[in-house]
Amino acid sequence: MQYKGKKWYIEIWSDERYIDLWSSTHFLMGGVIAGISVLASVNFWISVVIMFILLFLWEWYENFKKLHETINNKVLDIALGLIGYALIYIVMNLEIFNNIILFIVVAASFLILDIWGTIAYKMGSSDDFLKKFRSKK
Repeated sequence: MQYKGKKWYIEIWSDERYIDLWSSTHFLMGGVIAGISVLASVNFWISVVIMFILLFLWEWYENFKKLHETINNKVLDIALGLIGYALIYIVMNLEIFNNIILFIVVAASFLILDIWGTIAYKMGSSDDFLKKFRSKK
């Protein structure tokens, strides 16, 4: 199945003006940092500052690597990371679920989506990578 000339699993990662599938990785990254903070008993405000700095540095890194995103997308990526952080931090402190299992699910989801997105990005932006990938099939 193709969408705009590319396979759907590549195109779905395309940067949009506000929210794209990369936004989910920012949200989950917030959850991973929250999980580490709760499991390591780090103070909430200290971990929020660390989370904000990490999100800001990541957006700066994306800019440094010339990944073109709108300012709205960058702001929403930071906001979604902080929302993911707050949500998982609250849920883990309420102990609604087993915190270790919740952390593993959030971290695994983050890793799967991040790896998928990285592969899709490379496939969508590099003909050499695409040729190498196809030759391995």
